[in-house]
Amino acid sequence: DRHLGELHQKYPEILPEHWAQYLHDLYVYDKWEKLPRALEDIVALKKSNPEKDLFIKAVSVLIRTYFVKDEVFVSHLLSSRKRSLEDKDNYSKMGSYYDVTNINRPEFIIFGKHIVFNINPRRWMFLIMKRLRVLRSLLTGWHQKERQIAAAIRECLLNELPSLDSKRREKRIRELSNIKGYREVRYRMAKQYLGEQF
Repeated sequence: DRHLGELHQKYPEILPEHWAQYLHDLYVYDKWEKLPRALEDIVALKKSNPEKDLFIKAVSVLIRTYFVKDEVFVSHLLSSRKRSLEDKDNYSKMGSYYDVTNINRPEFIIFGKHIVFNINPRRWMFLIMKRLRVLRSLLTGWHQKERQIAAAIRECLLNELPSLDSKRREKRIRELSNIKGYREVRYRMAKQYLGEQF
């Protein structure tokens, strides 16, 4: 891919497989709609983080702020050929018969009502859901808090880090990288590292 070659040439300190994953995730989320902005922000990160290790870590944190692992994104991941091959490789050693199930906990806000439930989706459900990016426009409150957290992390990376010395930047990047995981964990970490508004 043209983007992969260009990025690896420009930033050789980041492994090609990491660039491939970043490009994959951005494409799956919105077909590279946010890629130009991400590339601009990477240029800014390089200026404020000339140290190789800090730049690598800062880019990995930044890329995650351009997508939310919503039901559409997760459906792409769980219905992919790559995932099927990984499942086969991981579980076929257990015997001739195995069944892989995925327990999901979707969350929607519809007409101001917060709806969360557990579901064990079938493959056909993933195949339908992964094509419903339009839901992000229709359900404006959908994963709003996750998007706000992502924007706050990006703001810190781009506007707070440049004023810090390398030791404090390293600590701050580590803190921001810890804001991840399941909703409840991510919200708690966001409150700890970004402030009480989360």
